[in-house]
Amino acid sequence: MHSRLLSAFRLIVVCTLVPAVAISQVAQSSQPLDRHARKIQKIVASYPPGSPVFVTMRDQSQYLGNLGAISVSTFELVPRKGPTLNLAYSGVDRIQKADYQTSSTIVVRHHHGLIVGLVLAGTIIGLVIFAGIELKKS
Repeated sequence: MHSRLLSAFRLIVVCTLVPAVAISQVAQSSQPLDRHARKIQKIVASYPPGSPVFVTMRDQSQYLGNLGAISVSTFELVPRKGPTLNLAYSGVDRIQKADYQTSSTIVVRHHHGLIVGLVLAGTIIGLVIFAGIELKKS
């Protein structure tokens, strides 16, 4: 008797939680998008599925991949390596079409200052070592 009562209670809990979760998901996806998010949504909708895109998020993280499924409030980005990302339009700062041959130059351009600094530091260290060797010889 006790196990039947427990099973009935579990069934009631499951039957009430599943619709509640589904309703909350619909409520979250139906929130209106702000002006910038609507602009990003229109840009994404203009690209054909599978297009290579370069995405910059509002937190300045960057992603490169192919455009996947598009929904009302999110879109999928399928990177070359790793799992598919589900990105919200409201979190995207910028999106642009990318070409895999030129996309590496996009990423390198952001690290241009770092590369120049490392080359400069290496040159200075080389000169100091060379000068130290020359001073020891004389």
